[in-house]
Amino acid sequence: LSGDPELDWLQTGLPEMLTPDLAQSPDIEVVGLSELYPVLAEKGKLEGGRASREVIDEIASRTGVRSVLLGSFAKAGDTIRISAQLEDARSGRVLMSEKAEAVGEENLFRLVDEITTRIKARFDLTAPTEALDRDLRDVTTASVEAYREYAEGIRLHERFREEEAVPHFQRAIELDPGFAMALAKLGVVMSNLGRAEEGD
Repeated sequence: LSGDPELDWLQTGLPEMLTPDLAQSPDIEVVGLSELYPVLAEKGKLEGGRASREVIDEIASRTGVRSVLLGSFAKAGDTIRISAQLEDARSGRVLMSEKAEAVGEENLFRLVDEITTRIKARFDLTAPTEALDRDLRDVTTASVEAYREYAEGIRLHERFREEEAVPHFQRAIELDPGFAMALAKLGVVMSNLGRAEEGD
């Protein structure tokens, strides 16, 4: 919402952060972005903007989801605010609305953890074990910069711009050699390019 091009990466980055954080719960089945991108592309929503009821209905119909998580982010000075709204996919009824804010991009992972913790608490879930409720930085990367590169790689990959995506995944791995999601996605992209042996 801030119109700051420096934050454009969060259009892909935040959903990509929320997915593995929520998916840690065995009681929540999360539809990944790779399943959403075709619908968003068809509806001209790949570049962001609030999803219309038509787009949400189409996603719900194709994926069979019961709840949709919509969100926005803004930056004022150094403060970043993330707003999230959980809606019933069929009726559009708001089930819950959450906000979290912190100073500096280095606190983004904490903000996402706060929001997903509250969302999970909204459902009647099995009490999470420590192994199933780890912080985002423990299941992805501790480097915001590596995640930024990963998110840009994902954005390009989902638009079939594989050659352009490669250096972003490579940079993410340089910044964090243990970033498994970036390693896996680089392998997929290299395979798509017919260069699978280079992705090993």
